Amino acid sequence: MGGKSKSPVAHETFEPIYQAIREIPQGRIATYSDVGLVCGYPRGGRVVARALRVSTKEHLLPWYRVMGKSSGSWAHIAIRSPGLASIQRQMLESEGVVFSRNGKVSLKQFGLLQLL
Repeated sequence: MGGKSKSPVAHETFEPIYQAIREIPQGRIATYSDVGLVCGYPRGGRVVARALRVSTKEHLLPWYRVMGKSSGSWAHIAIRSPGLASIQRQMLESEGVVFSRNGKVSLKQFGLLQLL
């Protein structure tokens, strides 16, 4: 992703989040709140979103495996940029993740926490 902040303090603080994102297996997804929960931040979806916003290419994150939570057991692409949203979908589909007709992904089938 990559944001404007180059603060080493922010990146040190977010390193556990970055590590959790790196560990999402190919062909699986996690919601922002799932990653926050795994890192000890209950209801920490916004913290995870912030960490991704300030990440750089050097972090080598599979950012596209993190999605927004929809109702029930579905996830959706939360990126508002049509170009990045399209890239995210293409990357996930290349790993075998299947989208429903309305553009959502089943957490029951592809969600990371289903493995735990």
